[in-house]
Amino acid sequence: MYKTDDPHGIALMMLGLFLIPFSQVLLWKNEKKAVTFAKLIVRARKACTSVDPNKPNEVSDYNLVHITGMTSNSEDLCDAEFAVVA
Repeated sequence: MYKTDDPHGIALMMLGLFLIPFSQVLLWKNEKKAVTFAKLIVRARKACTSVDPNKPNEVSDYNLVHITGMTSNSEDLCDAEFAVVA
């Protein structure tokens, strides 16, 4: 029989064997969340339409749209918590 200096080796092995099913459940739930998110992204890409920001229309109301263009503000944007001004 082999003897080591660690008297808790068997207890740690039993704890590890006990925790394996919990890790399987956590892994399954995480993978399910990733698949759900990937399906949502595919659905959003199919539903998204590009529109001209200078010619708004009522057809795109309450729909997912993609717009490109320049933005401007009349005053600076600031974050008081981080002391950042843009």
